[in-house]
Amino acid sequence: MLVIAVLGIKWHGILRDPTVETRQMGSAGVILLLMAGGILILGREELGVPSWIIRVLPITMIVAYVITALWTIGQLGSVLRSFRRSGRSTTSTDGSAGPGFSFGRPSAPLMKNIGGYLFAVGIVTVGGIWLAIAADGVSDAMGWSSSFVGAQFLPISTTLPEFSVALASLRIGAPDLALSNLLGSNMFNIGIVLSADSLAYTKGALFTDVSSIHLIATAAGLAMTLILIPGLVSSSRPFTRTVGLKTVTKIGVYASMSSLIFVFS
Repeated sequence: MLVIAVLGIKWHGILRDPTVETRQMGSAGVILLLMAGGILILGREELGVPSWIIRVLPITMIVAYVITALWTIGQLGSVLRSFRRSGRSTTSTDGSAGPGFSFGRPSAPLMKNIGGYLFAVGIVTVGGIWLAIAADGVSDAMGWSSSFVGAQFLPISTTLPEFSVALASLRIGAPDLALSNLLGSNMFNIGIVLSADSLAYTKGALFTDVSSIHLIATAAGLAMTLILIPGLVSSSRPFTRTVGLKTVTKIGVYASMSSLIFVFS
């Protein structure tokens, strides 16, 4: 959410004319955040909910992610079917495409692109392992809580690849690609990664053992997403020539969350 706000400072039209799928991603993000926050609250020892229930509940987040993903893909399928019908109706009798259609060869072989993609994934995966070890060392050396380091420094580092992808997408004139990349990443991180971490955690219930301070981060993420959703329907009214009011508000929410986590962790 912070990346979207930062990108909105220069590319304030990032929310302009989003697709149906992008709007659905924003709504799905709210649903998954509410589910994660609810499980985190139920995991508090004061409520006395059995740990096995807290361990099982993240499965519902996986189910919710799959349902919302299929929901989005289903809408995308409708758009593609409509595009194909439009393409057939504008194709001339000799089989050439009509006006507005251009079918060229890919710029590189498919297998080369797949290989490059997998190579990049491998680098990010190995780097992620080293990053977690280094962050734990920073936490010990500085005397900071792991919750603070995990909520502040790790997200900045792990989001840099997404930031670069979003920035590149905006530079080539594909704002919806940039926005859907960030919203889709949030969905996957909450619905799949967080759920998988919880199921793989063997020392108890992850949502019980983690600090309550994460409720602040969850609330901030929910607030920033709710601020974003109206912008998916209509672009923000300019606060200055390039900075929207929603952009300033999202940055303010993030700064407040950071301060609260540092103070209370």
